[in-house]
Amino acid sequence: VRMGTMFTSSNDSGSNGRQVKTLVKWTFVLVLCAAVMVSMLVFTFQKQIVSMFTDDPEVIRQCTQIWPKVSSQILVLFIYCFNAGVLRALGLQMKMGIAVLISLWCIALPIIYTMSMQQKKW
Repeated sequence: VRMGTMFTSSNDSGSNGRQVKTLVKWTFVLVLCAAVMVSMLVFTFQKQIVSMFTDDPEVIRQCTQIWPKVSSQILVLFIYCFNAGVLRALGLQMKMGIAVLISLWCIALPIIYTMSMQQKKW
């Protein structure tokens, strides 16, 4: 069921569009609040989370270095997942697939590879 056909009880099609936009906006606010909360919890309980997986001081030191990035990435992933769901509900899977292909495979992956090779040289 597409979002565009979700609210068909009213005869006024403009009202349906406004209802869908309002639903999406409020859902985004809730998702953003949940994302901030989860990100803050992950950042706050860093030591406990890392200690579940390792006792090695070197690994803990490296986790401490990357932990702010990990916490902020959680926020970005929440927003990405929300947007992906909205695009699928609107029937825009092909446009979303092209955007993902270009942004992740053609841009992000080469950047990750290049940066990891540079880090090995250090």
